[in-house]
Amino acid sequence: MEPQSDLYTEEPYIPDLSIGHLFSRSWPLFKEHLWLLVGTFALYALAVSIGSNPITDGSGMGDGVLSIIGFVITGPLTAGIYWMMLKVHRHEPIEFGDLFVGFNEFGRAFGVYAISAIATGLGLILLIVPGIIIAVGLWPAMYLVMDDDRGVMDTLQEAWAMTSGYRLQLFLLGVALAFLVLLGILALFIGIFFTGTFALLVGAAAYEELSLGTA
Repeated sequence: MEPQSDLYTEEPYIPDLSIGHLFSRSWPLFKEHLWLLVGTFALYALAVSIGSNPITDGSGMGDGVLSIIGFVITGPLTAGIYWMMLKVHRHEPIEFGDLFVGFNEFGRAFGVYAISAIATGLGLILLIVPGIIIAVGLWPAMYLVMDDDRGVMDTLQEAWAMTSGYRLQLFLLGVALAFLVLLGILALFIGIFFTGTFALLVGAAAYEELSLGTA
């Protein structure tokens, strides 16, 4: 007779990263929180774009200052909007201020973002493919900033471990979402606020699937 404990062993959860599943899971939530999510994403996109494409008086000084500010705040803002999207999937209350909660974990958010960006950039220089692998492998890290309390390097290691075995699926998902965002740009550009928001919501659904699989 089998041991009693074996009779009740639960099968491990297998993440469903299919595009159809993630889209269908995200669409009703997108419609439910449409204007709050789109408005938050619009502010996020504006803040990040100013830092990466500064408008200056031509002296060149503003370029450097705004670029540094943009680089510094992008990590916390990204952690905040990712956390907001994740809360939507977890059916937790959300508010506009969620965009800024990443500043409560400023050191970790900035550290994770900076190291990920540098590693991905160096990988892209090395024939592009390594950069793509690094970007996909470390992709969950910004979610983990708010969803865990590990240090910077441990967060990156956990992100890499989470994506092990799923990187091809995540890459294909990224391609699909990039195409979706492109459609938003082509739709008189303003459509990017809707497609970009939905893409982030789908990304949060993918992270939730991965986190359930590693729970």
